[in-house]
Amino acid sequence: MPPKKLQNKKRQKKSINKVDNDKSSLPTINILSNDCLMKIFSYLPLEDRMRVERVCKRWQTINQHAWIDIKKLEFPKDFQQSYTKIRTCNRALQKILHRCGRSLNYCHNLLSLILPINTYSSSEVTWLFNRLHKIKSLELFQLSRNFNTKCLKKLSMNTITELSLSIEVFECPDCWITMTEDGANAIRKMTNLWKLKLNTFLLTKKILALILQNESITHLSLKYCFLKKSFNLIPNFCRLKYLNLKYVEQVDDDFLKKLSKCCTELEYLNVGDCWRITNQGMTAVSELKNLTTLMMCSLNFVTDVVLRKFEFLKVLFCNDCDKFTEAGIIQFLQNAPYLEKINLQSFIIEVDDWKFNMDDSNLSYHIEFDD
Repeated sequence: MPPKKLQNKKRQKKSINKVDNDKSSLPTINILSNDCLMKIFSYLPLEDRMRVERVCKRWQTINQHAWIDIKKLEFPKDFQQSYTKIRTCNRALQKILHRCGRSLNYCHNLLSLILPINTYSSSEVTWLFNRLHKIKSLELFQLSRNFNTKCLKKLSMNTITELSLSIEVFECPDCWITMTEDGANAIRKMTNLWKLKLNTFLLTKKILALILQNESITHLSLKYCFLKKSFNLIPNFCRLKYLNLKYVEQVDDDFLKKLSKCCTELEYLNVGDCWRITNQGMTAVSELKNLTTLMMCSLNFVTDVVLRKFEFLKVLFCNDCDKFTEAGIIQFLQNAPYLEKINLQSFIIEVDDWKFNMDDSNLSYHIEFDD
């Protein structure tokens, strides 16, 4: 090889070595302390928190200790979809819960848990509830119709403040979950429970009476529920400030008339898609003077005449009410001084008329239209 070429090759090797040395001197994530890495790992999604343990033994150890400070554990609704097989998903879930239990001395610091539960047996759910000693907020969704509410007895009666049980999608009447007497008694004994959500449950008169004996409940959601012979229990709703009765078929004018006389403390009411309601029922609702938020979507037998009686509202959702007119909506807007938000989805108002009336009355709202 000629001397010049040999010299050039040596120079190239030196330059390459120099670049490699420069790269090796650059800071990497490994210079971070264990505490810093632990904090970073705590912000990762659940799936990624499990994957980082495969990188190296140091990361595995750090990540395991990162569970110590966890107070809220939320499994996304697509958690199961991120795994190809249900068994794989179950193993991942059990590993996470086991990690919590081992690191936190049976979830010592876990205060909030949001969990899809449709693929787990009653024994697995009972195992979990036995370890949630300090849980305050519990949301279980994607329940199957065979879910046994008896397992609620295993929860801590003194710590639970919020409880939510729901099916993801209501498909048919056969999807109702039957609330057992043991489950209702467990809810009754939760002394600090103020927020209860039961989505798509079959509630008999006896069961609902047991639940409503819990005097600490002020927020109650019975969306999609079937209330069997519960008319005489309406006085038991008197302590409520929030009530969601959306898609509850048994809600009619008589139900609302009695409700308006007994539940004078109501601030929020949702009667959307309760197709039996007419103007008489909504007129009775207008007597609830503490009411600030009203959801009355898809009430096809109600006209906009009743809106004149709700001038005290701050929030109104009235989309898909077939008998509402442009003139009626505009008249309501002109005479609702406290209104802050209104949903007019699927409703058309001519721009010129809207602008004229808005300018005329100096109104300013957060308006929601159809996307």
